[in-house]
Amino acid sequence: MKYFYTLFLIFISILSFSQVSKPIYIYDSISKAPIPFTNVIIYEKENIINGFYADENGFVKIVCNENSSLKFSCIGYENKTFEKLFGLSDTIFLRQNSIILKEVIITNSNKYKNLGFINSKKNSTINTFKGSEFAVFIENESNVKTKIKSVILNLTKKKDHTTILKIKFYKKGNNDTPTDILNNRDIIYYLKNKHNGELEIDIDDENIELPEEGVYLSVESLGFIDKKGSFISDQDMWHEFSFYLVDDINNATFTKNNLKANTWYNNLKLRFEEIGQKYKNHPNVSFGIKVYTE
Repeated sequence: MKYFYTLFLIFISILSFSQVSKPIYIYDSISKAPIPFTNVIIYEKENIINGFYADENGFVKIVCNENSSLKFSCIGYENKTFEKLFGLSDTIFLRQNSIILKEVIITNSNKYKNLGFINSKKNSTINTFKGSEFAVFIENESNVKTKIKSVILNLTKKKDHTTILKIKFYKKGNNDTPTDILNNRDIIYYLKNKHNGELEIDIDDENIELPEEGVYLSVESLGFIDKKGSFISDQDMWHEFSFYLVDDINNATFTKNNLKANTWYNNLKLRFEEIGQKYKNHPNVSFGIKVYTE
Protein backbone atom coordinates (compact mmCIF):
# COMPACT_ATOMS: atom_id res chain seq x y z
CA MET A 1 0.00 0.00 0.00
CA LYS A 2 2.82 2.36 0.90
CA TYR A 3 4.45 1.59 -2.46
CA PHE A 4 1.34 2.60 -4.41
CA TYR A 5 0.91 5.74 -2.29
CA THR A 6 4.48 6.79 -3.15
CA LEU A 7 3.83 6.20 -6.85
CA PHE A 8 0.67 8.28 -6.59
CA LEU A 9 2.60 11.22 -5.07
CA ILE A 10 5.23 11.00 -7.80
CA PHE A 11 2.52 10.95 -10.46
CA ILE A 12 0.83 14.04 -8.97
CA SER A 13 4.19 15.83 -8.77
CA ILE A 14 4.91 15.13 -12.44
CA LEU A 15 1.50 16.44 -13.44
CA SER A 16 1.90 19.63 -11.42
CA PHE A 17 5.24 20.49 -13.04
CA SER A 18 4.57 19.30 -16.59
CA GLN A 19 4.65 21.96 -19.28
CA VAL A 20 1.79 22.27 -21.75
CA SER A 21 1.45 24.36 -24.90
CA LYS A 22 -1.77 26.28 -25.56
CA PRO A 23 -2.60 28.55 -28.53
CA ILE A 24 -4.68 31.63 -27.62
CA TYR A 25 -6.23 34.47 -29.65
CA ILE A 26 -6.78 37.85 -28.00
CA TYR A 27 -9.56 40.19 -29.17
CA ASP A 28 -11.17 43.52 -28.31
CA SER A 29 -14.41 42.81 -26.43
CA ILE A 30 -16.38 45.40 -28.43
CA SER A 31 -14.94 45.50 -31.95
CA LYS A 32 -13.84 41.83 -31.88
CA ALA A 33 -10.65 42.96 -33.64
CA PRO A 34 -7.36 41.23 -32.73
CA ILE A 35 -5.25 43.04 -30.12
CA PRO A 36 -1.64 42.91 -31.29
CA PHE A 37 1.40 42.61 -29.04
CA THR A 38 -0.45 41.96 -25.77
CA ASN A 39 1.77 41.00 -22.83
CA VAL A 40 1.06 37.61 -21.24
CA ILE A 41 2.83 37.04 -17.91
CA ILE A 42 3.01 33.63 -16.22
CA TYR A 43 2.98 33.44 -12.42
CA GLU A 44 3.57 30.67 -9.92
CA LYS A 45 2.93 31.56 -6.27
CA GLU A 46 2.98 35.27 -7.18
CA ASN A 47 6.44 34.98 -8.77
CA ILE A 48 6.93 35.77 -12.46
CA ILE A 49 8.08 32.60 -14.19
CA ASN A 50 7.94 33.56 -17.85
CA GLY A 51 6.21 35.80 -20.35
CA PHE A 52 5.08 35.98 -23.96
CA TYR A 53 3.88 38.52 -26.50
CA ALA A 54 0.92 38.07 -28.79
CA ASP A 55 1.90 38.70 -32.41
CA GLU A 56 0.45 41.25 -34.82
CA ASN A 57 -2.63 39.04 -35.27
CA GLY A 58 -3.37 38.75 -31.54
CA PHE A 59 -2.10 35.17 -31.47
CA VAL A 60 0.15 33.76 -28.76
CA LYS A 61 1.28 30.22 -27.96
CA ILE A 62 1.71 29.86 -24.21
CA VAL A 63 3.97 27.20 -22.72
CA CYS A 64 3.67 26.73 -18.96
CA ASN A 65 2.42 24.58 -16.10
CA GLU A 66 -1.34 23.92 -16.22
CA ASN A 67 -1.63 25.26 -12.67
CA SER A 68 0.19 28.52 -13.45
CA SER A 69 -1.62 31.85 -13.19
CA LEU A 70 -1.75 34.18 -16.19
CA LYS A 71 -2.14 37.93 -16.66
CA PHE A 72 -3.01 39.55 -19.99
CA SER A 73 -2.20 43.26 -20.29
CA CYS A 74 -2.11 45.91 -22.98
CA ILE A 75 -2.02 49.71 -22.65
CA GLY A 76 -5.55 51.04 -23.13
CA TYR A 77 -7.19 47.84 -21.87
CA GLU A 78 -8.10 46.44 -18.48
CA ASN A 79 -5.80 43.69 -17.22
CA LYS A 80 -7.30 40.21 -17.19
CA THR A 81 -6.03 37.45 -14.91
CA PHE A 82 -6.72 33.72 -14.68
CA GLU A 83 -5.82 31.50 -11.75
CA LYS A 84 -4.94 28.51 -13.94
CA LEU A 85 -4.13 27.71 -17.54
CA PHE A 86 -6.10 24.50 -17.13
CA GLY A 87 -9.54 24.89 -18.69
CA LEU A 88 -8.73 28.30 -20.19
CA SER A 89 -10.53 29.16 -23.43
CA ASP A 90 -8.49 29.59 -26.60
CA THR A 91 -10.15 32.99 -27.11
CA ILE A 92 -9.61 35.90 -24.70
CA PHE A 93 -11.48 39.21 -24.85
CA LEU A 94 -10.06 42.37 -23.26
CA ARG A 95 -12.18 45.37 -22.37
CA GLN A 96 -10.99 48.90 -23.13
CA ASN A 97 -10.24 51.20 -20.23
CA SER A 98 -12.59 54.06 -19.48
CA ILE A 99 -10.09 56.83 -20.09
CA ILE A 100 -10.63 60.43 -19.06
CA LEU A 101 -8.86 62.35 -21.79
CA LYS A 102 -6.64 65.12 -20.52
CA GLU A 103 -6.57 68.55 -22.09
CA VAL A 104 -3.68 68.74 -24.52
CA ILE A 105 -1.74 71.92 -25.15
CA ILE A 106 -2.53 73.06 -28.68
CA THR A 107 0.23 75.00 -30.37
CA ASN A 108 0.57 76.74 -33.70
CA SER A 109 4.31 76.96 -33.27
CA ASN A 110 6.65 75.71 -35.97
CA LYS A 111 9.59 75.83 -33.59
CA TYR A 112 11.01 72.79 -31.87
CA LYS A 113 13.90 71.83 -29.66
CA ASN A 114 15.53 68.54 -28.79
CA LEU A 115 15.90 67.27 -25.24
CA GLY A 116 17.66 64.25 -23.81
CA PHE A 117 20.81 62.25 -24.45
CA ILE A 118 21.21 62.65 -28.20
CA ASN A 119 23.88 65.33 -28.73
CA SER A 120 26.71 63.77 -26.72
CA LYS A 121 29.43 61.51 -28.08
CA LYS A 122 28.29 57.89 -28.39
CA ASN A 123 30.79 55.63 -26.62
CA SER A 124 29.46 52.13 -27.13
CA THR A 125 26.27 50.10 -27.54
CA ILE A 126 24.15 47.81 -25.42
CA ASN A 127 22.34 44.81 -26.87
CA THR A 128 18.64 44.31 -26.30
CA PHE A 129 16.66 41.10 -26.02
CA LYS A 130 13.05 39.98 -26.12
CA GLY A 131 11.24 41.66 -23.24
CA SER A 132 13.99 44.17 -22.41
CA GLU A 133 12.94 47.72 -21.65
CA PHE A 134 15.20 50.76 -21.35
CA ALA A 135 13.86 53.98 -19.84
CA VAL A 136 15.78 57.25 -19.55
CA PHE A 137 14.66 60.36 -17.68
CA ILE A 138 14.58 63.48 -19.86
CA GLU A 139 14.46 66.76 -17.98
CA ASN A 140 12.16 69.58 -19.06
CA GLU A 141 14.65 72.44 -19.22
CA SER A 142 12.00 75.17 -19.33
CA ASN A 143 9.76 73.66 -16.60
CA VAL A 144 6.79 74.54 -18.81
CA LYS A 145 4.36 71.89 -20.05
CA THR A 146 4.46 71.34 -23.79
CA LYS A 147 3.61 68.76 -26.41
CA ILE A 148 6.02 66.05 -27.54
CA LYS A 149 6.32 65.94 -31.32
CA SER A 150 8.66 62.97 -31.80
CA VAL A 151 11.05 60.58 -30.12
CA ILE A 152 14.68 60.20 -31.18
CA LEU A 153 16.58 56.94 -30.75
CA ASN A 154 20.20 56.25 -31.56
CA LEU A 155 20.57 52.61 -32.51
CA THR A 156 22.18 50.16 -34.85
CA LYS A 157 20.39 47.38 -36.71
CA LYS A 158 22.48 45.23 -39.03
CA LYS A 159 19.80 43.18 -40.82
CA ASP A 160 16.54 43.89 -42.63
CA HIS A 161 14.26 41.75 -40.46
CA THR A 162 11.34 43.74 -39.02
CA THR A 163 11.90 44.58 -35.35
CA ILE A 164 8.92 45.52 -33.16
CA LEU A 165 9.45 48.27 -30.60
CA LYS A 166 6.94 49.51 -28.02
CA ILE A 167 7.37 53.16 -26.98
CA LYS A 168 6.17 54.33 -23.57
CA PHE A 169 6.24 57.48 -21.46
CA TYR A 170 6.31 57.36 -17.65
CA LYS A 171 5.95 59.89 -14.88
CA LYS A 172 8.81 60.21 -12.42
CA GLY A 173 7.99 58.58 -9.09
CA ASN A 174 8.85 59.65 -5.56
CA ASN A 175 11.90 57.37 -5.54
CA ASP A 176 12.95 58.62 -9.00
CA THR A 177 11.83 55.43 -10.77
CA PRO A 178 9.39 55.28 -13.71
CA THR A 179 5.82 55.00 -12.43
CA ASP A 180 2.52 55.84 -14.15
CA ILE A 181 2.34 55.39 -17.91
CA LEU A 182 1.24 58.51 -19.79
CA ASN A 183 0.22 56.70 -23.00
CA ASN A 184 -3.47 56.08 -23.56
CA ARG A 185 -2.63 53.23 -25.94
CA ASP A 186 0.30 51.20 -27.23
CA ILE A 187 2.72 53.07 -29.48
CA ILE A 188 4.20 50.39 -31.74
CA TYR A 189 7.00 51.07 -34.20
CA TYR A 190 8.02 48.69 -37.00
CA LEU A 191 11.74 49.05 -37.70
CA LYS A 192 11.97 47.32 -41.06
CA ASN A 193 15.33 48.15 -42.60
CA LYS A 194 18.98 48.28 -41.60
CA HIS A 195 19.81 51.38 -39.62
CA ASN A 196 22.80 53.00 -37.94
CA GLY A 197 22.52 56.27 -36.06
CA GLU A 198 19.65 58.59 -35.24
CA LEU A 199 16.08 57.48 -35.82
CA GLU A 200 13.24 59.98 -35.40
CA ILE A 201 9.71 58.65 -34.86
CA ASP A 202 6.80 61.08 -35.19
CA ILE A 203 4.23 60.71 -32.39
CA ASP A 204 2.43 64.05 -32.84
CA ASP A 205 -0.95 62.32 -33.16
CA GLU A 206 -0.54 60.60 -29.79
CA ASN A 207 -0.97 63.91 -27.92
CA ILE A 208 1.67 63.17 -25.27
CA GLU A 209 2.35 66.07 -22.93
CA LEU A 210 5.78 66.73 -21.44
CA PRO A 211 5.30 67.36 -17.68
CA GLU A 212 6.96 70.35 -16.03
CA GLU A 213 9.55 68.16 -14.34
CA GLY A 214 10.31 65.93 -17.30
CA VAL A 215 9.45 62.43 -18.47
CA TYR A 216 10.81 58.91 -18.77
CA LEU A 217 11.01 57.80 -22.39
CA SER A 218 11.22 54.02 -22.68
CA VAL A 219 11.57 51.47 -25.46
CA GLU A 220 10.54 47.83 -25.02
CA SER A 221 11.87 45.28 -27.52
CA LEU A 222 9.23 42.73 -28.48
CA GLY A 223 10.94 40.65 -31.16
CA PHE A 224 11.07 40.09 -34.91
CA ILE A 225 8.13 39.31 -37.18
CA ASP A 226 7.71 37.86 -40.66
CA LYS A 227 5.58 39.22 -43.50
CA LYS A 228 2.45 37.63 -41.97
CA GLY A 229 2.98 39.42 -38.64
CA SER A 230 4.01 36.29 -36.74
CA PHE A 231 7.01 36.27 -34.42
CA ILE A 232 10.01 34.35 -35.70
CA SER A 233 12.75 32.53 -33.81
CA ASP A 234 15.17 35.21 -32.63
CA GLN A 235 17.78 33.63 -30.36
CA ASP A 236 20.59 34.31 -32.84
CA MET A 237 19.35 37.73 -33.97
CA TRP A 238 19.48 40.05 -30.96
CA HIS A 239 23.23 40.66 -31.26
CA GLU A 240 22.40 42.42 -34.54
CA PHE A 241 20.30 45.09 -32.75
CA SER A 242 21.49 47.50 -30.05
CA PHE A 243 21.14 51.02 -28.63
CA TYR A 244 23.95 53.56 -28.48
CA LEU A 245 25.14 54.82 -25.08
CA VAL A 246 26.44 58.20 -23.93
CA ASP A 247 28.57 58.99 -20.86
CA ASP A 248 26.81 61.53 -18.66
CA ILE A 249 27.02 62.82 -15.07
CA ASN A 250 23.38 61.84 -14.54
CA ASN A 251 22.50 58.23 -13.75
CA ALA A 252 19.22 58.50 -15.64
CA THR A 253 18.70 55.09 -17.26
CA PHE A 254 16.58 52.29 -15.85
CA THR A 255 16.14 48.85 -17.36
CA LYS A 256 14.09 45.71 -16.70
CA ASN A 257 13.09 42.41 -18.27
CA ASN A 258 9.30 42.52 -18.68
CA LEU A 259 9.04 38.78 -19.29
CA LYS A 260 11.00 37.74 -16.21
CA ALA A 261 10.58 40.44 -13.54
CA ASN A 262 8.82 43.68 -12.77
CA THR A 263 11.71 45.47 -11.06
CA TRP A 264 13.65 48.40 -12.48
CA TYR A 265 17.46 48.21 -12.41
CA ASN A 266 19.46 51.46 -12.23
CA ASN A 267 23.17 50.69 -12.38
CA LEU A 268 24.39 50.12 -15.93
CA LYS A 269 27.83 51.38 -14.87
CA LEU A 270 28.29 48.44 -12.51
CA ARG A 271 27.08 46.03 -15.18
CA PHE A 272 29.67 47.31 -17.66
CA GLU A 273 32.46 47.32 -15.07
CA GLU A 274 31.75 43.63 -14.47
CA ILE A 275 32.69 42.94 -18.10
CA GLY A 276 35.71 45.27 -18.10
CA GLN A 277 34.20 48.41 -19.69
CA LYS A 278 34.90 51.64 -17.80
CA TYR A 279 32.79 54.80 -17.78
CA LYS A 280 33.95 58.10 -16.27
CA ASN A 281 30.40 58.97 -15.29
CA HIS A 282 27.26 56.95 -16.11
CA PRO A 283 26.25 55.13 -19.31
CA ASN A 284 22.81 56.21 -20.51
CA VAL A 285 20.88 55.03 -23.55
CA SER A 286 20.93 57.69 -26.27
CA PHE A 287 17.23 58.56 -26.33
CA GLY A 288 15.68 61.98 -26.76
CA ILE A 289 12.51 63.84 -27.63
CA LYS A 290 11.58 66.77 -29.89
CA VAL A 291 9.13 69.18 -28.26
CA TYR A 292 7.25 72.29 -29.36
CA THR A 293 8.50 75.68 -28.18
CA GLU A 294 6.67 78.98 -28.06
